[in-house]
Amino acid sequence: MPVNRFWRSVGSVAAYLFAIGLLQVIVAQLLTLFGLLPLGITAPLRETAIAIVPLVATFLYLDWRWGWGPEHIGLPRGAGAAGMALLGLLLGVAAAVASHLASALLGRFPISLEAFRPAPFSAALLVDVLILIVMGFSVELMFRGVTMARYLADLSYEEAVLAGVLTPFAWAVLSTAVLGGFSTAGIYGPWQSAMSVALSLIFLRKESVWLTSGLRIGMFLPMALLNLRITEAGGFLIWGTVAAILGAMEWNRIKHLPRPMGSSRRYGDRYRRGPWGPY
Repeated sequence: MPVNRFWRSVGSVAAYLFAIGLLQVIVAQLLTLFGLLPLGITAPLRETAIAIVPLVATFLYLDWRWGWGPEHIGLPRGAGAAGMALLGLLLGVAAAVASHLASALLGRFPISLEAFRPAPFSAALLVDVLILIVMGFSVELMFRGVTMARYLADLSYEEAVLAGVLTPFAWAVLSTAVLGGFSTAGIYGPWQSAMSVALSLIFLRKESVWLTSGLRIGMFLPMALLNLRITEAGGFLIWGTVAAILGAMEWNRIKHLPRPMGSSRRYGDRYRRGPWGPY
């Protein structure tokens, strides 16, 4: 594949991410009146803007620039979507519990049923949970659905794997430097980095944002509703292991891929229209 094709694909993803990030900054500033409101009011508004803007702006951008709809980015309709979301949620909760137990073993703090005691209900907790759910879906929509689908449409499979796994890390750094901390990639530490790699590899196999967003939400939801303690070491042990296993499976899969002559695109007509016209 020509090098310019690779960089044009990366550039199209970067343009999309920058457009969404810049819009988040603008909306957050407008909602908070450029810092004139008290911090207690502006913090929830800022988080709400970060969470909601990508949901609305993504579909407008994709339809305008790429001619894509939900079916192109891992959001199929039907009963299967609910099943995938529920499966991801259950697996995410299981990963959260496993990370807590691993944290207890590595951190040497006692395992107690107190960790599973529900947090007292409050309006603030409800707002936090709603923001968590919307933000978890937004992150997966951007960095698995749109980003991975664009690479799979444009690049060879090996290039798509590499670019798709690395893009969230590159954006976490660039958005912090350029957009003042609007790091929408959901990467803030070692175990979240391992989780990002694992979710990218899961999307490559299942092509479902419902599944990966369910996993992300299921991982963070128990931390908000219960008293689970997850350390960096404990979370990394679980997600690092998952990422390593999936990475080994993907490496083996790539080694056994057929090498057809000509185009390596494997998705047929579904991805025929791109940002540079039909191909």
